[in-house]
Amino acid sequence: MVEFITMAPTSGDSTFVGLGNNSTNVNSWTGTDENPERPPTVEYIEAIAKAAETHGFSTLLLPTGAGCLDSLAVAAYLAARTTKLRLLFAARPGATSPAIFAKQLATIHVWTNGRALPNIVTGGSPVELAAEGDFLDHDTRYERTREYIHLLKQLFTLPSVTYEGRFYRLENASLFPKPAQRPPIYFGGASDIAKEVAAQVADVYMMWGETFERMKERIEEMKQKAAGYGRTLQYSISFQVVLGETEREAWERADALVSHLSESAKQKKR
Repeated sequence: MVEFITMAPTSGDSTFVGLGNNSTNVNSWTGTDENPERPPTVEYIEAIAKAAETHGFSTLLLPTGAGCLDSLAVAAYLAARTTKLRLLFAARPGATSPAIFAKQLATIHVWTNGRALPNIVTGGSPVELAAEGDFLDHDTRYERTREYIHLLKQLFTLPSVTYEGRFYRLENASLFPKPAQRPPIYFGGASDIAKEVAAQVADVYMMWGETFERMKERIEEMKQKAAGYGRTLQYSISFQVVLGETEREAWERADALVSHLSESAKQKKR
């Protein structure tokens, strides 16, 4: 089954997109060296959520990051103003404990009859992570994520959890409220360790769109990795859709869309 997911621009919205920094020196998905043209007001984000629901999108992704609104707060607000739209809200293991996040998610999940879903985000720019007090190196962060997701699954399904690992320790932890069904856990990452973590503990593996052949190769790779753990995965692929009356017009619009990339972002793209 194919589902369509869209994203709420909780860092603000602009005509131009990419990977640059905005004028406040926070990584911004707008990709320009300017403030976003349209700030993420409550009216704008609510309008996007309602439009997504009206036009048949199953899910709205609420990203996380220093330049974004808090995903939990946005999810709670939108949950009360939608009826069918699922809310996939992102969280970083370095920012909140698994027991606390499980309760936050479960509360919205139960109150909305299953419309809250978790997207566990391991990384971000080193500058941004350091500003939040997270100084673990790349691979260690993914090892922590493995533990984090493992604990979320236990908290969602077991009456009580006692656990002592490398990063977390819980004693007689019980989750209230408890979801009627465990929500699927969304997770992405292209590094070797990220793919191993996904194969071992994730439910939905999230990818950025590339060429058909590269996507086919990645999915085949992940199928094999997951099979090694006796598991199967579902897949999510993110595309920036650019429309035009003709293919040429669509490409012209696509070129214009990234024409305001900062020089640092252009280097990253190369």
